[in-house]
This record gives sequence, C-alpha cells and structure tokens, in this order.
Amino acid sequence: MVTQHLYVNANGIATTITCLRCGKTKEIDVTHMKNVHLPRKVHCSCNATFRIVFERRRYSRKGVQLFGKYWNSHSSESDAVVIRDISHSGIGFHVPSKYLKDVDVIEGMRPGDCLHVEFRLQGPSNPTISGSIIIRNVKKGGYFGGEFYAQDDSAEKRVGFYLLSQ
Repeated sequence: MVTQHLYVNANGIATTITCLRCGKTKEIDVTHMKNVHLPRKVHCSCNATFRIVFERRRYSRKGVQLFGKYWNSHSSESDAVVIRDISHSGIGFHVPSKYLKDVDVIEGMRPGDCLHVEFRLQGPSNPTISGSIIIRNVKKGGYFGGEFYAQDDSAEKRVGFYLLSQ
C-alpha cells in the first residue's frame, strides 16, 4: 500500500491529499486529531485505498544516499557519513557501524554539538556542499539529525535547486 507524507502548515491544515488513482484532492484540518503522527488509511470515492502520514516540519525531507565526511574541530574526530535525507534546513545521516557496536552515543556527537560536514549532491555537476550543522537529535543505531547553521548562500542555493530538481 502506498504511503503519502503530508506536511502540516502553521494553521494545522495539512497540505492537499491527492488520490494517486483519480487525482481527486482534499484538505484536512488536523488541529483536533489525536495521534496525528500515526499513519492513517484513506479511502477515495474511486475505491482507491492508501495511507497518509502527517508531518509537522517547516521543510519536507527527501530520502537520499549521499556519501561524505564529518569532522569535529573540538574533539579532532572525523570519519565518513552516509546522508540518508536532506531538506532546506538540515540533514539526517548515519555514521559507520564500527563506532556503534557497544555504544549508542559517539563522543562529540550529542544534541547541541557542532560538526562540519561535506558531501556531494547527485546530479549533472555533482556539486559539493560544505557547511556546519548542529546535532538536533540522536537515535539508536547511529542515526543523527543535524540543522545547517553556517552554510554559505551558494550551498543553500545548490541544496534548494537539488531538492526542486529531483
């Protein structure tokens, strides 16, 4: 079953749900829904059934598999990363599993810590993105969420173009 991710705006109304079979659209007010983050099954009048998931984010994420590296100037730690998702405001990434055999946290990679990252976007010119992030969340298995904070205008434009073009 197909799952659509819908991004909730500041007013609590989700972006438009679109049936993938017939193209019918509808907006839903989610301000009074309980457990908004849980998937929901939707039935269209054309008898199509699909799932929707509401996301409360400023920017939508795009799933990717990009390779790069990080380094922490305070701890001198550096290594390869795999970027798993990207948005206008940040990235989600994994570090190599060799660091996570017996620990859930890598030194210098806790919420609030700053890292420098560098990775290449996929595309015709394969532009390199280089900037600093603040770790916002850490999940088991070595998944980290980071928010860009010291990104130059050209890198911001390249990320925006990449997200629009894919």
